[in-house]
Amino acid sequence: MPRRPLLVRIRLMWPVHPAQRLMESPGTTDLHDRERLPMIQSISAVTFAVRSMPEALSFYTTLGFTLIFGGPQSAFSTLQAGEAFVNLTVTPTYTPTWWGRTIFRVDDVDALYQKVCAQGLTPAAPPQNGSWGERYFHLMDPNGHELSFAQLLPA
Repeated sequence: MPRRPLLVRIRLMWPVHPAQRLMESPGTTDLHDRERLPMIQSISAVTFAVRSMPEALSFYTTLGFTLIFGGPQSAFSTLQAGEAFVNLTVTPTYTPTWWGRTIFRVDDVDALYQKVCAQGLTPAAPPQNGSWGERYFHLMDPNGHELSFAQLLPA
């Protein structure tokens, strides 16, 4: 019987981050499956820098948020709508230097759009259906933070 050639595999290793090494492991692609890490359930709060607390509080309360901490003269305030929390921190020289969007899930995006317009706020466009399964509209706050309000479309 002929002998098979000996096959030797050599794997060169150099220092890598442990998570990267896990991602390279054959047969597994999800870090949470491998390490059984606790899953994040939701975002608790979003914090926005604002130039003027009174102006920002007026805007967010117009959207339906309730002030639960701080106030017009505070350097830090917290507002709540349902299970969503928005923190505001005064930074008088704040200038938006990058783009980002915070998306709030709502039950009725069209009703919210009508309320927002009736309150004198100006969304970027009327609600529209996204190909990813949401009906949404966008609105800029007075400090340049883009907010999106989205409702899941029926399947």
